[in-house]
Amino acid sequence: MNPMFDRLFIRYIFRLPALRAAALSLAGSAVLCLLMSALAWTAGAERQRLADEVARLRRQQVVNVKLENSTRLAAASLPQLEALERMLQRNFSQSEIARQLTELAEKNGLKVDAQTYAEKIPAAGYIAYQQEITLRGSYPALRRYLLELRQSAAWIETGELRVQHARNQPGIVQAILRVVAYKRGSAP
Repeated sequence: MNPMFDRLFIRYIFRLPALRAAALSLAGSAVLCLLMSALAWTAGAERQRLADEVARLRRQQVVNVKLENSTRLAAASLPQLEALERMLQRNFSQSEIARQLTELAEKNGLKVDAQTYAEKIPAAGYIAYQQEITLRGSYPALRRYLLELRQSAAWIETGELRVQHARNQPGIVQAILRVVAYKRGSAP
């Protein structure tokens, strides 16, 4: 088209009130659309920033709850750790542990058929005495023995327990018990 005609056409459009209103309305709509898209973009950015802040606060809350739970569990287990430390500080020999196991068996009405010992095994500042004891008696007596063994002054851990009926003796069980007793120290 002719540039002169374009200028005249634009002038002509702005002379007519209806066309002028339509052109201004169109221009206003374009400006309003640009303004709304800018507001929507800033609102979206603000919404994203708030969502990130909420996610960060939730993560922090989870960390705080985990820390609180860990602190509470540590405080609750402190007496048990102190009791374990007292058990590890107790000084004993392998023969004392064997005597203690035998006396405990006799106290609960069990008969000791055999005992075997393993050499002491030093590990990370502790000495471990391994023993295997074969017991014969009633099942309730064996249960009492195991319960009292857990309450021993030394740290004695039950490694393996095999229980079977004793041959030709109704109501009697034979148990082979492997235990490990720990104390603080190193092997000479």
